[in-house]
Amino acid sequence: MSYRVKTVSKMTGLNRSTLLAWERRYGVVSPPRGGNGYRIYSAQDVDRLQRLKSLVDSGHAISEAVQLLGGDLER
Repeated sequence: MSYRVKTVSKMTGLNRSTLLAWERRYGVVSPPRGGNGYRIYSAQDVDRLQRLKSLVDSGHAISEAVQLLGGDLER
């Protein structure tokens, strides 16, 4: 299944700008773009983002959360 950024934002509870910042700054996901130029996120991307948000919500900085998940962020 594939999702666009608006749907992923709703599914994860991350606002669009945070989602795109995490993508750009930390490389937590790297969705391909469809023919229309829109990002296409996978279910695996959504899961990864939900796990990161959970860690951030529990008090970790995003940089710490990325390190805690370590190899889990690799595709």
